[in-house]
Amino acid sequence: MVRSLGADEVIDYLQEGFTKNGKTYDVVFDAVGKHSFRRCRRSLRPGGTYIETDLGFMWHVPPLAVLTRSIGSKRVTLPIPKYTKENIRLLNELIEAGSYRAVIDRTLWVPENADRTNR
Repeated sequence: MVRSLGADEVIDYLQEGFTKNGKTYDVVFDAVGKHSFRRCRRSLRPGGTYIETDLGFMWHVPPLAVLTRSIGSKRVTLPIPKYTKENIRLLNELIEAGSYRAVIDRTLWVPENADRTNR
């Protein structure tokens, strides 16, 4: 499934630990907060970026994002979306061209009488 979305390389974390395979990458995208920057930095090429979706233990990721802008050649960033007109237009064009493919992992059932005001 990941290859069909355009990934050049797919690593099955159950079979291989990417931090120990000796390869380096332009981007490490930790979508679930399982690998720290400390653990991944040797797997990043100079100029590479570590993207973290979790704020980290005691919210350490935002300060790392600021520090790595001026220290070292590897960057930490949080995927903060920018909702600009240009980005929305681009997304619309990709959808209309059939180039965008959303992946829905699962659908959760919400009872009809559930209070939806706090979602």
